[in-house]
Amino acid sequence: MSDALWASCSKRNIDTNLIYNLDSKFELQPNIGKIHRIEKDLIIGPNGGKIGLIFQDLAFSYYISEMAIKNLSEEMGISEEEYKNMTEKDLVEEFKQTSTECVHFRFWAQKQLS
Repeated sequence: MSDALWASCSKRNIDTNLIYNLDSKFELQPNIGKIHRIEKDLIIGPNGGKIGLIFQDLAFSYYISEMAIKNLSEEMGISEEEYKNMTEKDLVEEFKQTSTECVHFRFWAQKQLS
């Protein structure tokens, strides 16, 4: 599923590496002061504790959205119904049995007054 997600992003010219350089993009804005950044590795699902369960809910809310169902089922070459079944059953089990990692970024800054 993640391979389909990255392929779909690539086809739509979405820069999946933008997050790694976002602070430098913010710094180019003249009305923004110092950019602060926190980067944390997280495990999605029950193996990641309370925060892992929260991120699991966020992942599911994306994967079951109309846009994701349409784009990812097409990318994977399966019907939308097959995709929904896979997401609702297999993805839940995968998160229970594995330690799927993701990186969470938090940025903050203060607007400078002129």
